[in-house]
Amino acid sequence: MVKNKRSGVRWRILGLLFLISVVTYIDRVNISVAGKEMMPALGLSSVGMGTVFSAFVLGYALFQVPGGWLGDRWGSRRVLTFALLWWSLFTVGLAFDSTKKIEMSPHFSIHFS
Repeated sequence: MVKNKRSGVRWRILGLLFLISVVTYIDRVNISVAGKEMMPALGLSSVGMGTVFSAFVLGYALFQVPGGWLGDRWGSRRVLTFALLWWSLFTVGLAFDSTKKIEMSPHFSIHFS
């Protein structure tokens, strides 16, 4: 009788998923805390800041199902790797944006994982 030995890979993946969840949670908390400082710096009213927060959450909501489909089709490892690289690319791009207009748009386009 041959015993199937389970590997520890599933625990590493679970740990990475937890870490990704923590990072995205911190990101959401940071933007809500920084919102009061961002409003005068970007010339936004309370309504404009509400639009920023809505775009942030809308990006998550709209890309949950397509992210799941992509995960089913190409595998979670590839999709999560791509999502993290995509997120990092836009985060680095913020440092080089001279107009600061991009600060509102990437959150909509990168929250698909």
